[in-house]
Amino acid sequence: MYAKNFIIVGLVVLLGQINAIFSQPFPPTKFTWEGAFSGNRAVWKDGDTLNNYTGINGVDVQVRLIDPEHINTTSQQPSEFNDWTKTNTFYGRGNFAFQTISRKKGDHACLEFTFSKPITLDSFKVYDIDMLQSMPDKPYNTYQDSVSFKASSKIGNVPLTLNYLDPNPDFTIYGQSVKANFIAGVNGDLPHTDPRGAVKVHSELPIDTFILCYQLGSEEDGFSNSHAIKILGFDFTELLGEISGNVIDDKTGLPLPGAMIRLYDMDGHLVKNKQGIIMQVITNEDGTYNFPYLPMGQYKIIETDPDDYESSADVDGENDNQIITEIDIVNPQSPGNDFYDIRKGVLAVSIADFTAKWMDQHVIKTEWNVTSEVNCAYYDVMISTDGRHYERAERIYYSPASKHNYQRMIRTSYAEHVYVQLRQSDLDGQTTTLSTVYLPWNTSKNLLKFYPNPVSNLLTIEKAEEVDVNEISLYNTDGKLIRVYNAKDNKIDLSDIASGIYFMRWSENGTIQQYKIIKL
Repeated sequence: MYAKNFIIVGLVVLLGQINAIFSQPFPPTKFTWEGAFSGNRAVWKDGDTLNNYTGINGVDVQVRLIDPEHINTTSQQPSEFNDWTKTNTFYGRGNFAFQTISRKKGDHACLEFTFSKPITLDSFKVYDIDMLQSMPDKPYNTYQDSVSFKASSKIGNVPLTLNYLDPNPDFTIYGQSVKANFIAGVNGDLPHTDPRGAVKVHSELPIDTFILCYQLGSEEDGFSNSHAIKILGFDFTELLGEISGNVIDDKTGLPLPGAMIRLYDMDGHLVKNKQGIIMQVITNEDGTYNFPYLPMGQYKIIETDPDDYESSADVDGENDNQIITEIDIVNPQSPGNDFYDIRKGVLAVSIADFTAKWMDQHVIKTEWNVTSEVNCAYYDVMISTDGRHYERAERIYYSPASKHNYQRMIRTSYAEHVYVQLRQSDLDGQTTTLSTVYLPWNTSKNLLKFYPNPVSNLLTIEKAEEVDVNEISLYNTDGKLIRVYNAKDNKIDLSDIASGIYFMRWSENGTIQQYKIIKL
């Protein structure tokens, strides 16, 4: 067995205040080294000092050697075993061997990992932390491994947590450093697969830089030669954020349905989030929108006004139907990106309420109430799958006998999520869009039901056996995440939640679903 210790500076950028971030439905990203059977398989060759590994699940990782005492091993400065720092070598496939030649106590070399986006470091493991001291037959081939770790983000240094991988380790953890236990005249050399010489490092706060430094221990007897540590591939999770807001009727202060909200990057491209969903929605009756699971960065939110409305103001003080916002490691959530619109003119019909819901496959029940009908000829119920291109499902003519209340069962060929729009036409041929409702595809096979609603304490979840939903998130009307619940439970305790209107949100078949509840 080679007496080596691999220094892995796992610079893992640990992503932002976890309590402020919603739970992410994604497994950790695996960073792998050359020789691994999967992953990015990062290569570190003889003599390398800086490498950039790009596109690792959307994150770039830069690894840099910091070697002020020139103790890193290369083919020009090999160890006594004639090997050196590189990947896929004497430690086996998928591992990084960090090997140095120490001449005196305090000599050190470091690896710095820098991440292009904030991350959390989930599991970073270093093996072969051991020691060898002044054996009678080898008085000059000695060492005592000592490894220290440091992490930071744009807001300063970030604490790391170090854990033993064996209940009887051969080293001691001192804060964010480890040092092999010193015993004079003893060969404490361990096999590089032995967990007694292994440590796991992780962080609970976001980081963007991670540094590992490798040096001789303070008790080393001074006769050291080469030594190495083994750095395994590691796991990290990109910090993701959320952008949300409301569209509001500036005259009445009520939420405004039917507005198209799109999210663009600063290069003008329509954004897809980490789930691969296009960030484009039409507001429903609650007037809210939210874009979850977004990488950190700057974005542009653009509104297309509902029919018969025009922009009155945006929350940024402009009146251009666009808001620029940023989410970062300090503020991973950006709520309150509100748009204010006003009607263009006086309507022949004043809508009080419009609802639509699936009754069965291909059948939608629509109901609407109006407070006045002047010069009204008929209503058209329109259906669209993308919120832009509508086709007429049924025409309903004005009837005084209706007493301003209408109800129709609409048969459609669609069996998916749709947008249902109500249009009204005057006797003089002018047409006005009164309301637009987004209708998720909720058949008896995949509909989640919540009751009672309103609820005082316990909310019951009823779902079909085929539904595959793991988590349900509770949001307030400002788009702020309040709590995440386990969807496997059939009851949710809301006794400690303040009274008000909330929204239950979950992902179903790649689509974000939402249900409004009232907490008493």
